[in-house]
Amino acid sequence: MVTAGLSVIAALLGYVGLTYYLNERPEYAGAEPFDRLYYTLQLFILSPTPLGGPPYGAMLSIAMYLAPLTTVLAVLQAISAVFRARFAAWVLLRKRGHSVVVGAGPGAFLLARRLAATRPTVLVGSRIGSDVASRDAVRIVDGDPTDEATLRAAGVRGAARVFALDDSGAVNASVALLVRSLNQAGVAVFARADEGDLVAALRARRLGVDGHNGFRLDFFSIEDVAAAALLDVHDRDLDRTAVVVGSDQFAHAVERDLIRRRRRAGTPVAGRVMRIDDDAAVAQSAATVYVSASDANDVLRRGLRLLLAGNDRDRLDAFDERAGADETERLGSAAIRRAPTLRHATSRGGWASLYDVSPDWQPVIGEIAPGMFVDAGTSGHGFKLAPALGGHIADLIIGAGTDPGLEQFHPRRFERAGALDAGFGEARILG
Repeated sequence: MVTAGLSVIAALLGYVGLTYYLNERPEYAGAEPFDRLYYTLQLFILSPTPLGGPPYGAMLSIAMYLAPLTTVLAVLQAISAVFRARFAAWVLLRKRGHSVVVGAGPGAFLLARRLAATRPTVLVGSRIGSDVASRDAVRIVDGDPTDEATLRAAGVRGAARVFALDDSGAVNASVALLVRSLNQAGVAVFARADEGDLVAALRARRLGVDGHNGFRLDFFSIEDVAAAALLDVHDRDLDRTAVVVGSDQFAHAVERDLIRRRRRAGTPVAGRVMRIDDDAAVAQSAATVYVSASDANDVLRRGLRLLLAGNDRDRLDAFDERAGADETERLGSAAIRRAPTLRHATSRGGWASLYDVSPDWQPVIGEIAPGMFVDAGTSGHGFKLAPALGGHIADLIIGAGTDPGLEQFHPRRFERAGALDAGFGEARILG
């Protein structure tokens, strides 16, 4: 950026300086703007055609030194970039004891960020840009992870741990086999499998035992790991009935772990653990309910429907949507004040609806549970605030620096009775 800025300054000074200089030279009196631009560009390569003897003037004199200097700087930067990239690749090929993460999804990047806090880490095949990854000291290597050259470039020959997190179990298996053939120092490979049942079968065949040259391979299911983390927190009462709503892999993983925990504790499983596809059949008061779906919106829809079940739903169904005559008159008068021609219109009545708000009528923005972030309650203001708040949530997810001014909207304010007292009018809505 500095070189580019100097180049622009040199070009402007050179163009203006040449204009004055050529005006004093009769042989160049007919020079057009494009001619002067061409002569200006020649300053950058030390060969301006019309330059004769002095005086050159202050602006042209500065440009005569500054323009070739920026050319030299640009060449040096280009050479530096090439050799720096080559040197970094050379160092990576010979690195020892680092971690390599393979995968294009956000989970791979999150793992790489956490690993980079304790040891050098390389991320292979990610969609994350190098500029973003470099902030967390994560090195990006592009290419096909099933290509031997790509894994060589990531330095798997000397890696201590390799995590294969591609969405395809076949790709992860290919990565594991390639690492085994390339690594020379002994490595632990953790490969994601498509299904939890497959993980159990692979482990039963002892495919994860120590092998040649210290090579160790283990398989895991992200769904099983996530289910275990979820139930470690929420499945404390093993006598309480648990219902899993959903049919995706995570729902099956939660069901398996619920059963395993009860069998290990000697608690009866029959009738205590159920998995169903339709949340409408759930009796919320009699069970702990786990909702799973591949679409986050579907999870919210199902969860909200469960929250509105029972008495709450009865009260909602009894809500009178008809607007009274006095309210219609009051709102109509306000509309006429804004648009006087509406006084000739005939009122057809009105309809009322419910409006979801937080206890203090302010947005709720932040992490409401480990790994779960929310940005809600901004009402119509959310349309104009979406780019900024979306960026804030993205920074929260990846652990980047955030605007401390938005901390006041964190949901924890309700736990410490810290409702906000700001906004507009009686409703206290920001805006």
